[in-house]
Amino acid sequence: MAGAQGGNANKLVADAMQKAGAGAEAGMQYMPETVNVGQLATTDISQYMNPYTQQVIDTSMADLERQRQMQQNLGAQQASAAGAFGGSRQGVAEALTNEAYLRQGGQLSAGLRQQGFESAQNRALQDIQSQYAADVGNRQAGLAGAQFRLGSAQQLGSTANVGFNQARTVRQDLFEQAMRERELKQRQAELAAQQYAQRQNALAGSLGMVTGAMGATPYPTTQVGSRQPGLFDYLTIGAMMV
Repeated sequence: MAGAQGGNANKLVADAMQKAGAGAEAGMQYMPETVNVGQLATTDISQYMNPYTQQVIDTSMADLERQRQMQQNLGAQQASAAGAFGGSRQGVAEALTNEAYLRQGGQLSAGLRQQGFESAQNRALQDIQSQYAADVGNRQAGLAGAQFRLGSAQQLGSTANVGFNQARTVRQDLFEQAMRERELKQRQAELAAQQYAQRQNALAGSLGMVTGAMGATPYPTTQVGSRQPGLFDYLTIGAMMV
């Protein structure tokens, strides 16, 4: 059972290390996004122009034209009241009014077009800056993501290393426990052998004492002797027979 658990732990550690290696390899292959800085010179400004600029210019010129006509009518009235209608003074006054109209009209038109161009240019610059900021942000986000994935791979590798060390510690503990049990059983066997030898020695000593005791004790014996009868013996037998 312990071997199966150790095998499962080793497989989990190996899988984690393989995933960590794949993550680290992917992080090494990451290429940051290229950031290109836009140029105003290569930007089409017309797409940023206000489509109503010409209408504004036409309306402004129409207002200016009405003012010119009103000024011309006022000059004619003044010349007629002075009895100089159609004279040179009226012609000079009308020429000056027309000149002022043309000058103001040109300035007005140029100013409105300049304002429209500058406004379009500013919007183009804002888009260029916004695109640059977005590209930089995407690049930083990509780098942060790559670093996060690399950190995750490193964390996974560290966790796998911890798991490997724990599994190795468990295997070492199991091995040491098995060795202690083996030594204990061996000591028990040696102790049992010693006790058996002691009992055998004690039994042998007891038998020796019994055997020695039996060898030192005299056994009762019956001895039958023979001798030749003498004169005294014969007289005794004779007396017993009278």
